[in-house]
Amino acid sequence: MNKKGELVISSERHSSQVDNKKECLSRFSEMLQQLRDRPEVTGGKSPREFKSEESQLKYKARLIASKKKNQYNRQCHSVNRRDW
Repeated sequence: MNKKGELVISSERHSSQVDNKKECLSRFSEMLQQLRDRPEVTGGKSPREFKSEESQLKYKARLIASKKKNQYNRQCHSVNRRDW
């Protein structure tokens, strides 16, 4: 990726320009294939994935506790402008 956000693929493996273009196209198709084969990222568990309502409540409690801990850590590491 260059500064403009464009994907640049170059090849100087072959002596002919046509072969280098074919090489670039094959590398690009391999990149697309890898992106297509990646597993899909999910946004968490759905309510149907829990075995019971109790386990769902425990999961939510752990999630809230970790969020509060992260919030506390962010507040401790933040710098107040008056301290400068």
